[in-house]
Amino acid sequence: MGTHPAHLASPRAPVVVLKHRAIHWLSFAGAALLLLLLARNRYQEIAAVAATVALGCSIEFAQHALFHNDIEWWDMRHDTYGALAALVLRRFYLQRELRCSRTGDPGQPGSLHLPS
Repeated sequence: MGTHPAHLASPRAPVVVLKHRAIHWLSFAGAALLLLLLARNRYQEIAAVAATVALGCSIEFAQHALFHNDIEWWDMRHDTYGALAALVLRRFYLQRELRCSRTGDPGQPGSLHLPS
């Protein structure tokens, strides 16, 4: 099926697994956020996340083809989770910004009021 860091016969294996997962989450969330900054509508946001997921999958398949490793399905899953987390964060931020700009609450993101 695929290699997984949990197969290590070491008491540190859970730490290695968590670090490995965190690296995948953070790197692909960061890549997705960079692409999401360019997005102007929801279709472009979906395309940005899909491109990030496709990048993660292509990296795994390239590693399989070049190094004859097993395909690490867990890595693809965590890459996808990271990209989706970036989309959720962006949508949350945009909704918050929109809500603050409608209320005109000074000092909030999206506020058009200048301090006196």
